[in-house]
Amino acid sequence: MNGDPEQTEILRAIWNEMKALNGRVDKTNEGLSGLRTELRGEMAGLRTELRGEMAELRTELRGEMAELRGEMAELRDEMHAGFEMLGGRIDNLLLGPHGRDHSDLRERVARIEGHLGLPPLPSPPPSTP
Repeated sequence: MNGDPEQTEILRAIWNEMKALNGRVDKTNEGLSGLRTELRGEMAGLRTELRGEMAELRTELRGEMAELRGEMAELRDEMHAGFEMLGGRIDNLLLGPHGRDHSDLRERVARIEGHLGLPPLPSPPPSTP
C-alpha cells in the first residue's frame, strides 16, 4: 500500500488535525467536568441553605399558630363568660324580681282590659325555672 506521497501528506495532515481536535475535546471535557463539579457544589449549598430557611419558617409558623390558638382560646373563654352573664340576666328577667314585676303588670293589664271590655291579650307561655 504504497500510496502517492501527496495522499500520504494529506492523510498525515488530517491525522494531525484529528489529534489536535481530540486534545481540544479533552480540554473541553475537562472544563465541563470542572463546571459540573462546581455546579453540583453550588446546588448542594443552595439545597442546604433552602432547608435551613424552610426550617426557620416552619418554626416561625408554629410559633404564630400557637399564638393564634392562644388568642382564640381567650376569645372563646370571653365569649362563654359573656353567654353565662347573658344567661344569668335572662334568668333574672324571667325568674327573678323582674319576672314577678312582669307577671304583676300582666295581671293589671288584664283587669284594665276587663274593666274596659276589651278582649284579653293572649297570655305568654309559662316560664320554666
